[in-house]
Amino acid sequence: MINFFISRCLGFGAALYMLGATMWSMPAGFPLKKSCDAFFEPFFQWSGLWQGWDMFAPIPRDEDIFVSSEIYFKDGTRKTWVMTRMSEFPYLTRYQKERWRKFFNDNLRLDERKGMWDASATWVARDASAKSGQIVSHVELVRHWRKSLLPNQPGNVLDDKRPYMRFVFHKWKAPL
Repeated sequence: MINFFISRCLGFGAALYMLGATMWSMPAGFPLKKSCDAFFEPFFQWSGLWQGWDMFAPIPRDEDIFVSSEIYFKDGTRKTWVMTRMSEFPYLTRYQKERWRKFFNDNLRLDERKGMWDASATWVARDASAKSGQIVSHVELVRHWRKSLLPNQPGNVLDDKRPYMRFVFHKWKAPL
């Protein structure tokens, strides 16, 4: 009986998610889109399952962007963690980390999302400390961007060395 109940709940949840994802992906003028989006948005934001089509349409992003963390340890050493340079990952890793790219590039870097900055920097510090065995003194979250070149523009080559603009958008200091 319990298995039957669980399978029915999971089936209903999957169907509900499919409805929400479909409505979320519809164009702006689609009937009921606004009300469906308002209903599903809290779950999609919480779970990281939102859809964002700015990569494709209506106006594709014209900047090459990524987010990094500058991690400073108590012993004076420093480490840069480039979180979302998808072009530097093998294809399977890109697929596995796509949600992270969406989180960092499409959300965390934005000023409207500053409520997430402290928690994200704390997570970076905890992760860096666990992996290195060192104590983190502070973390800086950094936005990087540069204009994308169109395929037919002069200077557009695969090993593009043009510099990125850089801005530290959040500084986090470890509690004493």
